[in-house]
Amino acid sequence: MVGPTRYPTRMLLELKLPPPVLVVIAGALMYGAAEWLPMLAYTLPGAHGAARAIAVVAVLIIGVAVLGFLHAGTTIDPRHPKKANTLVTSGLYRFSRNPMYLADLLLLVAWALKLGNWAAWLPVPLFVWWMNRFQIRVEEAALAARFKDDYAAYCRKVRRWL
Repeated sequence: MVGPTRYPTRMLLELKLPPPVLVVIAGALMYGAAEWLPMLAYTLPGAHGAARAIAVVAVLIIGVAVLGFLHAGTTIDPRHPKKANTLVTSGLYRFSRNPMYLADLLLLVAWALKLGNWAAWLPVPLFVWWMNRFQIRVEEAALAARFKDDYAAYCRKVRRWL
């Protein structure tokens, strides 16, 4: 009789939190940090306008990237990369292997600018680390197994983020 399988913590975290949920969590942490450390507030002329522009660009990138997946007829659910039936390499995917995640990062940058507090920037690199470690790395392994040489060639041509 085999006992319960013991998974390392890292495996328990892989692909568990959808990126939009992570963006909300990071955004809440950013807000909390800004509120908790008001002495780290700063004023940057034009920050609010820049934040709006960056957010608009991010939303457009997400929309175009999702449309690319839908047009290719492949899954947009990042929790199940093994369900990908097409390797999308056109459109925005010619410049970034992860334009949706890049757009998520841009949303967090816009939020940090809007908050105007140095402490609000702290969760941003944590978001990038989490995405690389618990989302992208696992996705890439699944895509490499599924699309083999085509995916390897794509990775040689296109960077992970930008």
